[in-house]
Amino acid sequence: FLDRTLPIPGNHEYGTANARGYRRYFGVTGRTYRAANVGTWRVYLLDSNCGQIDCAAQRAWLRADLEAHPELCSAIALHHPRYSSGREHGSTGSMARFWRIAFHHGVDLALAGHEHSYERFTSMDWRGRQVSEGITSFVVGTGGRSKYGQGTPVPGSRYFLAGRFGVLRLTLGDGEFS
Repeated sequence: FLDRTLPIPGNHEYGTANARGYRRYFGVTGRTYRAANVGTWRVYLLDSNCGQIDCAAQRAWLRADLEAHPELCSAIALHHPRYSSGREHGSTGSMARFWRIAFHHGVDLALAGHEHSYERFTSMDWRGRQVSEGITSFVVGTGGRSKYGQGTPVPGSRYFLAGRFGVLRLTLGDGEFS
């Protein structure tokens, strides 16, 4: 499935210098973030390991690419979730900078992992406010080696599931997702 896999590095990929194993397996050379067109959607595959890469440069690239491609539908995918009610890691405040850029450019969807649970959020902005024209996000960390429980629910959380492994089946359609 490598020909149709759109990987993003997580924190464990940096267990080897410069994410060497990840890079070798997926054939990633150069920067670890990029954009891909998936049907009518533009998907931004971001590297949220800001202790390992230059996230300021990545944010500048994201802003420029969003401005150059004002797609009807777009998504960001990153390992660390902006919002999470998970007990182990919870929300990642440093992702607010990515979310702010995405929000101001009309990004529709955010996908994250890191927390070993499943959670779905209502449409939100980068500050944690529920808004009608915000970003709908999912935390899908249910494919890991262990399962984490729920901590304090984050405002905007619509559904949380812990204790089961699984995947998110997401269909990106013309002007919609399901």
